Amino acid sequence: MTLMLVGIKAEVKMTRLSDRVMSTRYGKVRGVLVEFPNRHLRTVEAYLGLRYADLNQGGLRFMPPKNPMEKWKGIRVAVEHQPVCPQRAAKNEDFDQRPDGREGQLRNISTFIVKQTEDCLTLNIYVPISGKAKFVYIKVALPALVRSL
Repeated sequence: MTLMLVGIKAEVKMTRLSDRVMSTRYGKVRGVLVEFPNRHLRTVEAYLGLRYADLNQGGLRFMPPKNPMEKWKGIRVAVEHQPVCPQRAAKNEDFDQRPDGREGQLRNISTFIVKQTEDCLTLNIYVPISGKAKFVYIKVALPALVRSL
């Protein structure tokens, strides 16, 4: 698997399931540990494909989404990327008009945009394993994921 981090290409290994189980209002999830070959990049837990809203199988097209309807018992293993929102794939002639380095970046992410759907309301959350993740609310009431020190 290849992961893009701020323009840095890194071959990664998903080594094993995380020991930590996170509780959400919909059920419990377990992620996977992601290791990088670069010693400067720390191992993270990845929770992939977590649904944050629902389009009611397309019945809410061009309407505000609803909260996910699905709740589950037990522990869901969140280790698969879900399809991305529809977007135009870059063509070869597009690469001539891009700044240096952008061509390689577009080629690297092209494998992640093969599966596309309008029902793309999922998140991939990456958490450093050395800290605890918490959901906090700031003054404007937008949820944010932060790491404790």
